[in-house]
Amino acid sequence: RDTSGPFSFESDIIRARLKVDLSQDIVAFIATYGFTSVWDVGLVVPFTHVRLVARASAAILDQFGNPGGTEIGNLPIHRFGPNSTPPDASGGGEETGLGDIILRTKYNFLRNSGGLTPDLAFLFEVKLPTGDEKRLLGTGGTNLAGLLIASKTYGRWFTPHVNVGYEIDTKDLEQNTIRYALGFDARLLSELSFDADVIGHQKPEGNGTGDHTVDLSLGIKWNPLDSLIFRANVQIPLDKNSGLRADFIPTVGVEYLF
Repeated sequence: RDTSGPFSFESDIIRARLKVDLSQDIVAFIATYGFTSVWDVGLVVPFTHVRLVARASAAILDQFGNPGGTEIGNLPIHRFGPNSTPPDASGGGEETGLGDIILRTKYNFLRNSGGLTPDLAFLFEVKLPTGDEKRLLGTGGTNLAGLLIASKTYGRWFTPHVNVGYEIDTKDLEQNTIRYALGFDARLLSELSFDADVIGHQKPEGNGTGDHTVDLSLGIKWNPLDSLIFRANVQIPLDKNSGLRADFIPTVGVEYLF
């Protein structure tokens, strides 16, 4: 800043504080169809409710240009409004609508090979820009992702797995992401199982904010009937200071097999 010259009195330092609360509620309809025992295709159709509230406040920290100091009489040189009170402002809104639809297909190219060799599958996803970006319902771009999935069941109750892949953001290549997950499924009872995963997203060409996020995912699955499955899950960020992060993300779901 320039604190000299005839306009030095305009070289104030102003501190602005901004707090943003953003929440999303998503109801997703998921369908998967198996063409063969090793190849299936799927569709994810999300409907999203977004709520955004922003609050801002400002204060003048330093003032320059007054030979007698920072005040004229009992008043500062520069003030916010006639009552000399720092401005506080807030705003926001809510939107509901269709989110970004995901198309996916998975092919199991290695299964039940015996020994320590894991089962292997390849998953390919296309995220379509069907959500309105201006209403915060979508990202506004098409994403392409490919993931290699490896898993192995030991006995009848323990299945470790690992996923690794790459996602291309066709709208902004700097947002391309390496995706990975490492975890296991454990069958506690014949109809009840538990799963835990560490899920990561890393942007090699990111801008330094939220370039590498890591979450812990914990869930249970209850299968009271052969064709009916209930799921519950919670996702907890392990690096809350890496960009705008939720405190936790709960998920519940119901599956029915035809």
